[in-house]
Amino acid sequence: MSLCDAADLSTGFFEAFYTLVLFEAFLSRRKHVHASFYYAGAAALGILIDISNHLFSTNMLNMAVVITMELLFSIMYSGKIQFRFISAVFSLIISGIAEVCVLLCMSVFLNGEVDLIVGEGYLRVIGIVLSKTIGCILTLYLSKRVKSQYSYKNNSYWLLFLLTLLSAAITMNVFYRVLYAGADRSLRILIYVCAAGVVLTGAAIVFLYEKNLKQHMELEQERLAHIKLTDQIKYYKDTIAAYDKLRGFRHDINKHLLAIKAIAERNETAECTDYINRIIKDNVIAAFEYKTGNTVLDAMLSSKRAEAEQAGIRFETKLRIPSQLPIKDEDICVIFGNALDNAIEACAKTDRDKYISVNMIYDGRDLVCRIENSYAGSRPPMQGTTKENSFFHGLGRENIDRSLKKYSAVSDVEITDRAYSLSMIFPDIST
Repeated sequence: MSLCDAADLSTGFFEAFYTLVLFEAFLSRRKHVHASFYYAGAAALGILIDISNHLFSTNMLNMAVVITMELLFSIMYSGKIQFRFISAVFSLIISGIAEVCVLLCMSVFLNGEVDLIVGEGYLRVIGIVLSKTIGCILTLYLSKRVKSQYSYKNNSYWLLFLLTLLSAAITMNVFYRVLYAGADRSLRILIYVCAAGVVLTGAAIVFLYEKNLKQHMELEQERLAHIKLTDQIKYYKDTIAAYDKLRGFRHDINKHLLAIKAIAERNETAECTDYINRIIKDNVIAAFEYKTGNTVLDAMLSSKRAEAEQAGIRFETKLRIPSQLPIKDEDICVIFGNALDNAIEACAKTDRDKYISVNMIYDGRDLVCRIENSYAGSRPPMQGTTKENSFFHGLGRENIDRSLKKYSAVSDVEITDRAYSLSMIFPDIST
C-alpha cells in the first residue's frame, strides 16, 4: 500500500472522529452502554465511510449515505433528533470546507492547476494531512463552544450556524469545480477573493448573531434576577411589618389580659374564646432570631437560618455591627442572599459535618464579613453552579461582585480540604 493510499483510507477515520466529537458535545451517552462500544462504533463508521467514498466518490449519493450511517451511529446516544442531524451534517460540512480551503490555498501558493494538485501523489498526501488537521481543529473548537458556559443549544442558533456553513460549503464547492475544469489567472484570482469573502461573511454573521443572542440572554437573566430580588425585598418588608405589629401587640398585652379577665369573671366563655382567637389570628408570627437593628438583615439571617436548620445544617453567627449600615436593602439581599443560598446548596450536597458560619464585624471604620460552609470538595460552590440551568443560576458571584463594587468593597475566596469561605471587606463605611 502506498503512502497516498494510506492517506486516502485515513479520511474515513478522520470524518468518523469528527462525528464522535460532535456527538459527544451535542448528545449524551447512554448509561448502559460501555465507553468501548462508542470507540468501536466510531472505528466501524470510519471503515464504512471509506467504503462509501470508494463506491460513490464525492457525489450527492455519497453524502446521503454518509449522513445516514452517522445518524445510525447516533442511536448509541440520547438526545434530540435535530441535534443528531445537525452533528452529522456539521461533520460532513467541516470535512468538505477544510478540503476545499486547503486545495484553494495550495493552488494559490504553488500557482498550479487544481486537477494537477489532486492527482499529484505527494501533494495529495500533504493536502489530506493539512485538511484533516484543520478539520480536527474546527471540530474541537466547535465542541468546546457547545460545552462552554454560554452553550447556545437552541434551534435558531444552530440552524443559522448550519445554514451559514452549508452556504459556504456549496459556494466553495462551486469554486472548486470551476477551478478543476480550468480557469485563467484572472478568474482564479477572482475566485480566491470571493472564497475569502464567503468565509469572512459567514463568520461575521454568526459572530453578530451570537453577540446579540448573548446580550438577549443576559438581559433576560437580569430581568429574572430583578423579579426575584423584588419579591425577596417584599417578603422581608412584609416580615418586618408583621414583626412590628407583634411588637405592638406585646406593648398592649396587659390591656388584652385585663379584657380577658373581665370577660372570664362574667362567665362569658364563648365571648372569651372568640376574643382570644381574634388575638391569635391577628398577631401570631415567629419572632426574628436576630436583632442587630438592621431589620432587612435580621429578616434575611432569620429566614436563611430557618432554611438551613430545616435541611439539617448547623447555622452559626457572630455579629458585631451597627444598626444602620450604609448598604441598600436590595444590595443586602443580593450579596448575602446569593452567598447564603450557595452555602446552603453546597452543604446539602455533602455528607460531612454540615455547617454555615457567618461573621460580620465592624471595627469603627471597615465592615468585615466572612461566610464559611462545608462542601463535598468536588467543586467549589461559588465557582459556577451545579443547577440544571447554568446560565440563569451561574451568575450569583457576578451579581455579588457587581453589588460590592458600589461600595468599593473587595472579596476573596479561601478553599481548604473541608470548607469554603467567602470574605468581603467594605472599607471606610460611615454609619
